[in-house]
Amino acid sequence: MLDKYISYIKILATDFAKYFLATVLVIGIKGELFNIGLRVWSNNEMSFYEDGLWQITLILSFLITCCVMIHKYAPE
Repeated sequence: MLDKYISYIKILATDFAKYFLATVLVIGIKGELFNIGLRVWSNNEMSFYEDGLWQITLILSFLITCCVMIHKYAPE
């Protein structure tokens, strides 16, 4: 019985890691493109990632991953 739960936890952990890394990659690329556009528009005076705003990417990725996992494994 315990082996069954451990195997389920391994599956959930690997799925969570896959989705989290994918969302970090997608949101990070989108954010970096926005940052490049902001620097070009402001003549290199403004940046989105000053003062710890890069952490928003990790927080959003975590929340999106949680939503995806809930909808995947508990659709009802």
